[in-house]
Amino acid sequence: MSEATDYGDAVHRLADAHQIVNRLWQSVPDIQPDDVHAYGAVQAWPWVSNGYQLIEQPLKLLLAVRRNVRLDQLEPPKLRWSHHLNELFDEQEDDDQAEISRVYKSFIDLHDYVCIPTVGEFLRAVGRGYGKWRYMLLEGAEGIPTNHVGALLEIAAVTISRLKFHVFGRPARFATVAQRISYNLDDTIGHLCNRLMTGNDKRGWQQRYERFHELLNDSAHRRVIAAHLENTDNPKLGPQPPPNPYSQLLPPLGSDIEALVAHLKRSLDRKNYVTYFRKPVDGG
Repeated sequence: MSEATDYGDAVHRLADAHQIVNRLWQSVPDIQPDDVHAYGAVQAWPWVSNGYQLIEQPLKLLLAVRRNVRLDQLEPPKLRWSHHLNELFDEQEDDDQAEISRVYKSFIDLHDYVCIPTVGEFLRAVGRGYGKWRYMLLEGAEGIPTNHVGALLEIAAVTISRLKFHVFGRPARFATVAQRISYNLDDTIGHLCNRLMTGNDKRGWQQRYERFHELLNDSAHRRVIAAHLENTDNPKLGPQPPPNPYSQLLPPLGSDIEALVAHLKRSLDRKNYVTYFRKPVDGG
């Protein structure tokens, strides 16, 4: 079996694992703050544990790919066993570091409550906490480092994208969260306008398209959209555990916006959309 085939199989497994974990993460309620620190940590534990692995293993494979060696030939030997994500990141080639940094910067521009400005600092802050998080259920939550599940999954996604570029020749640029939101919102609005258009009414299509954007730029509508997106109750399956206790209090949506929200709820960026719509349009 060729070295490239070895790499390719591993890249496919990593990409599939990331898609599975992210799809599950996007479909469940967010972690609920609690006065008892351990309870919040227990909620985060499944996602943080998987998030670490989804960064550590792609970073190790990326080093092997760029150096054209097998994983068991990585030098120095401590790299093969390291759980320190910042050390693995610091060993990467400059272009891979730059791309991961660019994507992380866009993510924290959206999630501006994450107060760690660079991906290197983020990985340094959380990367030495793998053991503490891994055994937190046995040893308790005292001393575990802060973390952010969405940031872990975003870093993992762009790292896997770099692997696809180097192994398969896929596009080198990964769409940042800002680019994904902008493109997918406009694309979804276009499809909804197409569905609602009667005959060849291009003027009506354009008016509906502009009206959609007006509503999405209105602060009151944005708050309501965010609340609906945050609610994980499923219209077909009923309330999902744990159901949102405020689901009956949500203000109603117009039929057009309701169709848009239904689409975004199924998105792999659902939680990013919640944060996006919580913000005023000017970002202030």
